[in-house]
Amino acid sequence: MNEAMRPGQMTEQAAAAKRLYDAERWSEAADALERVSNGASGDDAGNRAIAEYHRAIALFRDHRYPEAASSFRAIALERGHLKHQETLLWLAKLVLTGPDVVDLDVFAAYDVGDIERFRNAAQMEVYYDLAYLLGRERMREGARAEALALLSRIPNDHPFANAAARCAATLR
Repeated sequence: MNEAMRPGQMTEQAAAAKRLYDAERWSEAADALERVSNGASGDDAGNRAIAEYHRAIALFRDHRYPEAASSFRAIALERGHLKHQETLLWLAKLVLTGPDVVDLDVFAAYDVGDIERFRNAAQMEVYYDLAYLLGRERMREGARAEALALLSRIPNDHPFANAAARCAATLR
């Protein structure tokens, strides 16, 4: 962990925001966590980063998908962010809320190794979603071989199977 990002003691304002989050009061939590993440509470960089992540989740849970996508995007583009890896799962969830909520270019911040941790029995659907999304991004970048390898992983019964097959066909 980046020492500069290691969270210290939360301020009372950050603790109150976290209590709202834990109580699933999403709208109020998002507002309170924004004040922490933007530095208004005086919290350290680690607590601000965690607040930024929790705020993005609160926005998602409050069905404020475009705002959540923007927040998760900022985290995704910062590889040193404490919650960079965890954000990948939420980006996959956001894509499923609508076709234009997340720009595929955000997946350029991740590599094949990042999605491999989802390759287990409990998370295979997420893994396939991410393989498709990362494959589409690699296709956009012109990384044909990597895109084809990723798109070829999608099983025939997956919701993205037809789209993956069409993309793979254009790469062959």
